Amino acid sequence: MKSKKNPFKDLVILAIDPASHKAGVALFIDDQVYSAQIIGFQGSVWSERIFQQREQLDKFLTQHLKSGIVNTLVVENLTGFGHAKLSYSVGSLCSLPAIKSELNLIATSTWKAMARRCGCPDKDPKGIKALTFVRPDLAQNCKSDDEADAILIGLAYLEKGI
Repeated sequence: MKSKKNPFKDLVILAIDPASHKAGVALFIDDQVYSAQIIGFQGSVWSERIFQQREQLDKFLTQHLKSGIVNTLVVENLTGFGHAKLSYSVGSLCSLPAIKSELNLIATSTWKAMARRCGCPDKDPKGIKALTFVRPDLAQNCKSDDEADAILIGLAYLEKGI
């Protein structure tokens, strides 16, 4: 009898919840959350913040990605004039040496719908509360809503098999 191959084996996902001055990031190895945290950046000039974000992510990956590469970069696709550039600016991170992936954008509604399917009663589920319904084991270790949102983005990507 042939054994079923794990479709997530060798999958390394970096999921990002982008924002203007901080971002939640989650690193998945195979289909498990390996590490998640907030990275922050300052400054009034957009290009300075992009550069700082790139540096912070490089440090995060150097610390947590002991070997190998990120083969899947997933970023929440924010819409609207003020937010659209956030999602696409994260695309500049594809030039980091550890990232060998095209930019995969995931709609906010995708991960929020997943939280509602798991029983979250909120009309606009987010953060640690939403993650508690999807994966309570992961929610208990989260320090911020942005970190939880990054985990939810990665989990939704895995669920959809995009």
